[in-house]
Amino acid sequence: MANSFIVSLLLSILYVASASSQSTAPVGSPTGTPISAQEFIKVSCNVTEDPTICVDSLSPYASSIQESPRQLIYTAVNVSLVNVQSTMTLVDNLKKMKGLTFIETGLLSSCSEMFGLGETALAGSKGELDVMYKSKGPDFEQHFANAKSC
Repeated sequence: MANSFIVSLLLSILYVASASSQSTAPVGSPTGTPISAQEFIKVSCNVTEDPTICVDSLSPYASSIQESPRQLIYTAVNVSLVNVQSTMTLVDNLKKMKGLTFIETGLLSSCSEMFGLGETALAGSKGELDVMYKSKGPDFEQHFANAKSC
């Protein structure tokens, strides 16, 4: 029973973290007409793997995102980074549970490693975005390419 609970919990954690980490989608109104911040987020999230999670994750930040693709991207990366760090903490706490089997410990260690890689990539993207937003011209394009590849 405890084993199936842990496996279910891990799968849920992986789903939420992976979905939230893919919530970057800079698009605006297809007609070019002004839209509300909430609508901008909804339209932008339609191109993600899971629009519902994207909207739920970014809607609390609508007042700071407004209709800015730049702010949307930056907020999505920050929210994803916080979610990955929070999930890593949860996984690390689960690894400390008594009575785990060798397989469960291995699964948790593997999850921890994967989230660590995700955290590194998101932190790299955040750093590139920080630099990119201060750049202009060809420098901007280079940092944008770096942010996408981190």
